[in-house]
Amino acid sequence: MRSIGITVVVAIGSATLLAQSAPVKMGLWEKTVVTSNGEGSPSTMKAKSCITPNAWQQMVANESKPHEGCTMNTVKNANGYTFNGTCNIAHGSSLVISGSSAIEDSEHIVSQSHSTTTMNGKTRKMDVQSTSRFLGSSCGSIKPDAPEIENQ
Repeated sequence: MRSIGITVVVAIGSATLLAQSAPVKMGLWEKTVVTSNGEGSPSTMKAKSCITPNAWQQMVANESKPHEGCTMNTVKNANGYTFNGTCNIAHGSSLVISGSSAIEDSEHIVSQSHSTTTMNGKTRKMDVQSTSRFLGSSCGSIKPDAPEIENQ
């Protein structure tokens, strides 16, 4: 269940970058995601991704598509957007999510979300905070379609 929530949050968080022209620098980015579900210590994941003009266009195309079973409401603001929505997941489960994302400048993005998943009559809440920062114009060995993920 945790992976479903994280997948949805990461997908929605990626939509931060959606725009006709990239409001961020192209190159190597590091994203730190802290997830808390109220049980034990929060978990942290770091990922490095290579953003190129082609990868950018692919993200725009992929994230602009509706997600099956989900109804989302996204409102753009001066430096990002807020969102809320619901998803019907297999076997009668559901996900309710809300959050925001802000592009602080061309090298920094901050996002947060809160979700509630209901499965078999049980409710689980999850809070996700993420920060993304530009590391440099060279991606080194990291390919645009293969992020390097590190769990901590």
